[in-house]
Amino acid sequence: MLVTDDGLVYQWGTLHNYIYRSITKIEIPVKILNVSAGNNHIACVTADGQVFTWGCGSLGRLGHGNAFDQKQPCRVEYFSVTTRANQVACGGAHTLFMCEDGKVYACGFNRYFQCGQVEPSASSILTPRGVPMIDGGDIASICCGKHHSMILMRDGAVYAWGNATRGRLGHYSFKQNPRKISLPKRIEVFAATNQDNSVYKLEAGVAHNVALTYSGRVLTWGDGLSGQLGHGNLICQSIPKIVEGLRGSVVSDVAAGDLTTFAFNDKDLWAWGIGNGGGGSSPSVAFDEEDLLKIPTKIQVPQTPIVSVCSGGAHSLCVLGSSVTPILEKESTVFSLCRHGHEEQLKSALDEVPDNLLLRDENGNTLLIVACQNNMFSIAKLLVCCGCDPNMQNNRGQTALHYSFTYNFLKIFNFLIQSGADDTILNAEGLTCYEGLSYLK
Repeated sequence: MLVTDDGLVYQWGTLHNYIYRSITKIEIPVKILNVSAGNNHIACVTADGQVFTWGCGSLGRLGHGNAFDQKQPCRVEYFSVTTRANQVACGGAHTLFMCEDGKVYACGFNRYFQCGQVEPSASSILTPRGVPMIDGGDIASICCGKHHSMILMRDGAVYAWGNATRGRLGHYSFKQNPRKISLPKRIEVFAATNQDNSVYKLEAGVAHNVALTYSGRVLTWGDGLSGQLGHGNLICQSIPKIVEGLRGSVVSDVAAGDLTTFAFNDKDLWAWGIGNGGGGSSPSVAFDEEDLLKIPTKIQVPQTPIVSVCSGGAHSLCVLGSSVTPILEKESTVFSLCRHGHEEQLKSALDEVPDNLLLRDENGNTLLIVACQNNMFSIAKLLVCCGCDPNMQNNRGQTALHYSFTYNFLKIFNFLIQSGADDTILNAEGLTCYEGLSYLK
């Protein structure tokens, strides 16, 4: 799967009973903000909060109230104006939805309680149901393994539930470990008050997980039988453990495939785990006799900057930027704080370096524009209160108003208008915020 900057979606490969032998555009009439792929199904969220799913429908994973397959994207009726989604995550046969009201919903396979439903009859959930949540705190993101689910809070805390075998939930030692946990439970290792253990990015493989903390530490836990934990052995780990092979390295992001794990910054990429899921085509990578990498190993890339990395069951994808000036690590982190809604950490960054308000990314976006593109109202409010100019334009002439109005983020839009933003500013195609976005380079 691939989502462009313009919100278009493309897919290729095998999806359930369908084979896409070349890159194929998926026809969805609204801009796509977020997409996720499971074993045999796909889900995406649009800019106006709708959800579309397609692929295998067994066990209710598509959320349409039945178990029918869908070859083309089909809108999930549950999500509407009153219940708008802003993120989706696909597991092996279940799906999580995060909504603007701060709630999480789930549907699909529930044998291990990965949908958070504990009724004996709820082995599969055909339409989205609310996941019983912990009290307090705002949710930053969601992610799924094959049979487990996780939530990352904006304060850096992590909650996990579902299949608990091989230590994938990170809650207990193996002697104490139950086979499954029905409700979101906090992973004690991750303390929101300590940057060394406050999580910034969270990713899940089939039965293992990787976390990146605000201090740059990388921790893994769960299934280690293919070396995917990076600890130099094939041992499962029930408590999150620091990947020692990355100490002293600058890591700005992480990713997980089924049995592989990646860490990277804009110049360097490290991979570990099973060979056919990452780096296996590179002659410079020395896999062992079992076709495994048990410790983080640098992978050569043809050019930089490295923008993003993702991985599936037996393939991986690395998105590389064009020949633009790479963003400084510190700048990249500040933009990520805006993108993911980490208000307290952003406030600290602005207090320490007020000139961060003047930063721009490679597309000319200000921090405020990035916050508005991702519907982060509290971040937008903070930035304006700190003096960020709402009328600054990016390389395409767009202001924060262009994005908030086009994407129907009206709470942000109205706030910006009340704060003095100018709705008559024209973008590169001569359009006001009410008339649309420019796609001119």
